[in-house]
Amino acid sequence: MVLANILRTDMHAHRPLPADSELAQAIAVLARAQQDAVWTRQQIANQVRSLLREYHAAALLAFQGKQGGLIRADARVILTLAPTPAKAAKLTLAQLRAALKRSGRLRSCDAEAERLRAVSRAEYAHQLPSVEDAFGHQLLALLKQQDATCQGADDLAEAATAAFHQHADSEILLSFPGLGPMLGARVLAELGDDRARFADARALKSYAGSAPITRASGKKRFVGRRFVKNNRLNNAGFLWAFAALTASPGANTHYRRRREHEDWHAAAQRHLLNRFLGQLHHCLKTRQQFDEQHAFAPLLSPPIEQAAWRSSLSRGHAGGARLRPRSTPAAAARRSPRSNRPSPRGRHVRRRPSATRTGRQRVPSGREHATVLNSGGAARERVAAAELPAPTDRQEQDQHAPEAAGRPRPSSRRPAAQLIRAAPSSSADQLIPPQPPVAEPRSTASRKAMLDPRPGLPRS
Repeated sequence: MVLANILRTDMHAHRPLPADSELAQAIAVLARAQQDAVWTRQQIANQVRSLLREYHAAALLAFQGKQGGLIRADARVILTLAPTPAKAAKLTLAQLRAALKRSGRLRSCDAEAERLRAVSRAEYAHQLPSVEDAFGHQLLALLKQQDATCQGADDLAEAATAAFHQHADSEILLSFPGLGPMLGARVLAELGDDRARFADARALKSYAGSAPITRASGKKRFVGRRFVKNNRLNNAGFLWAFAALTASPGANTHYRRRREHEDWHAAAQRHLLNRFLGQLHHCLKTRQQFDEQHAFAPLLSPPIEQAAWRSSLSRGHAGGARLRPRSTPAAAARRSPRSNRPSPRGRHVRRRPSATRTGRQRVPSGREHATVLNSGGAARERVAAAELPAPTDRQEQDQHAPEAAGRPRPSSRRPAAQLIRAAPSSSADQLIPPQPPVAEPRSTASRKAMLDPRPGLPRS
């Protein structure tokens, strides 16, 4: 009844459910299940690592530098064969080679077996023998769960990939740099194939969480990242943007330009994802594939320099896979002392322009200063102010006394120093002689008008 009443009263504020095809819904089920299996596999791997830190330091040293770490098949097979340090130290080269071959390793089995035996027979701190055996039983239970999650994640990945290749939008998604079959299936699962779901590219960017959100109240204005978003699409988008850095020269140039504007790594990746989502929405609407030269036309150099960029990427130069450092000397020189402070939680606050940015500075009396006048950033004139005597409070009251007869009492704050501007002239530098202030004659009536809060009314 509550839902029916909401639809009866607020039908205009709700959108209909997306009319995705049957194949798109099947891809969504498989892709989300595979992503859940990957997250569960990593959670169990973290539990295994925490357990090994308690009693089996040799296992951590043996597999910590390998890609995949404790999720690797050879790590799981060897830990199952020797769950305690005492059993690992008794393994022979033949047993280690056989275990590596059972895990699917085809090359360098002898060198890897010698390395594992040297690591397992080194000197480490040990627990009591019965305590080590108890930890070993707990490790075997976790390894069984990890084997099941690894196998389930692999099976779901194969099924999701096969279903993704059958969809008509797979060729468009695979044409984007950084998108593979599994990552493309995750993106398609969250977007769907109902083209009427998102009115424009801005709606898609807001749904993915890549577009910033602006909150303004009075004189305060805050621009930050979105917290209400599709977390699955946002996770897949960050992996997509990170993989595109080494696969696309335009994406790499865009990322580095955002880093030069002092964006952090996450903010630069989010900005790149925001651009990719706009291009993906256009390609899906017009049924055309991604074009690198057309997508990053303002950022890309001619094709000859793109070939040089790819050759430097293959040689491992700085223009390729290595990411840019947090800051550069040029960016540090442009950075103001106040901007060195990082914003809380990665938020970016747009500050109001100061007096030095507007090109107009105040010239106080009693010393020589220069006023820079910016007219479109081209013409600049320098004006020297002469020695002016600072007016006293008494002179200021006498000067404004005749005008205050018909107004309430003015504020006690002293007026700001006047700006001295140069008259249009052909010369770049021109001295303007100061004009001394004209003192008004003091009278008793003027002083009474200044002190009377209600001028024109009889006193009691």
